[in-house]
Amino acid sequence: MRIPIQQLALTALLLHSTNGAPAGLLDTVGAVTKLLALPANYVQLLAGVLGTKPPTGAKVLNAAELQKKLGAIWNTGGGTGDFYGKVQRQISQGIIPSGLLSSFQGLLGTGLLGSLDLAGNANKLVAPINAIDSINNNNPRNPAKAIWPRKDPADAPYTLTESQLRQVIFIPQTFTYGTKPPVIFIPGTGVYGGETFSPNLLKLLSNVPYADPVWLNIPGALLNDAQINSEYVAYAINYINGITNKNSSIISWSQGGLDTQWAFTFWPSTRSAVSDFFPVSPDFHGTVLANVL
Repeated sequence: MRIPIQQLALTALLLHSTNGAPAGLLDTVGAVTKLLALPANYVQLLAGVLGTKPPTGAKVLNAAELQKKLGAIWNTGGGTGDFYGKVQRQISQGIIPSGLLSSFQGLLGTGLLGSLDLAGNANKLVAPINAIDSINNNNPRNPAKAIWPRKDPADAPYTLTESQLRQVIFIPQTFTYGTKPPVIFIPGTGVYGGETFSPNLLKLLSNVPYADPVWLNIPGALLNDAQINSEYVAYAINYINGITNKNSSIISWSQGGLDTQWAFTFWPSTRSAVSDFFPVSPDFHGTVLANVL
């Protein structure tokens, strides 16, 4: 995981530009560089935010109350508008993790934010760490039937090349190409397939007769446009079907579920190539709760 840079990532999120308030973690952010496009006076703006006083003795909100309050703040204007003003409204209503303000007040007092090259560190925020998270994989085997630019006339056209789409699929050396039923792991926002599933489901589903896992390592760790991320998912479903002649089971996490559903919708040829779909914590309907972060 990315423990050494988590604080930098959180800082970047808090310092988002006024035209890009995070209405959810699936917005287009240009692989983080757009996320880090800051207004010239961001230090002053942040100082104003950190100077906002949360109410004392605020009651603990239940889920329904929290969603209602956050929706009233962030849903206006489709997630655009005065980002810093909305953050201040959220703080003034007491919707903020305990201790967060004091931590960032200390960071601001050091003068670090004024000199921190956030944009220069963007690639470090999302770069793959381990070999199992490689986004440049060599998969020379071609599917039995061409699946690019379309497998079926009803499919949407891809905006990415076949090489770009294929190289994100990580196929381990133990893969049996159809002897065992294939399983495709699809990760969530901010992570790659290897780091997401290797400590858990990959262990459980390796060396068993009923599953043969592969996974996706999508460039930018799924921080780019979800519509583009879905292209990788759609291609992978049809590719694994084409090289195994077997339908896959899909296990997704978070945004991976949304991307899979998008693939089913706009690449209908994928539907008949999937036997089971197990989305874990999918954000099919979006969320306003992400903004509380």
